[in-house]
Amino acid sequence: MLLAGPAPDCQTAGVTPARPRFALDRTLGRLARWLRLLGFDAMLRPEIPAERLLPLAARQRRVVLLRARLPERVRVEAGLRVLRLTHGDVRGQLREIAAILPEVVEIDPGRTPRCVTCNRPLRPRRGETPGGCGVCRRRFEEGPQIERFRNSIRALAREIRADGAPVSVGGAGLASPTSGTGEA
Repeated sequence: MLLAGPAPDCQTAGVTPARPRFALDRTLGRLARWLRLLGFDAMLRPEIPAERLLPLAARQRRVVLLRARLPERVRVEAGLRVLRLTHGDVRGQLREIAAILPEVVEIDPGRTPRCVTCNRPLRPRRGETPGGCGVCRRRFEEGPQIERFRNSIRALAREIRADGAPVSVGGAGLASPTSGTGEA
């Protein structure tokens, strides 16, 4: 549900169709990890309440993703895109976002995956596979976890395409953390 913002053409406040940047509320940590693996800048600051997140997102020209309702006293700045997600699971949330920004469910080899922990672009290792994060030092490797992630994204893209939305899915450029909880 689009709460605020113009028609979904992604040209508002410097957001380009190929590279939208997101600001997520504290309840969307798993979605932030998925967006980062897809190569999107997904800011998650759990210590910041939604009413302080909106001005920060406006200054940084980000699309705001929320699960919670905004308090009545909160004013949405002109030009800020705010999307309130109603689904509790990541796949449903990605479908909601893809209804406005279809590129979210594209696996684009041109987008560098980001660290799922700190949101920084991953440094390349030998060849073209991501090697690790230069900030938090987390290492990333190809593995079965990332293949499950890719398959899940491909299946979601097929579902959305069947619903009539154009989606393209590639397969390169993603890596899985070598240590973690197993939640890709």
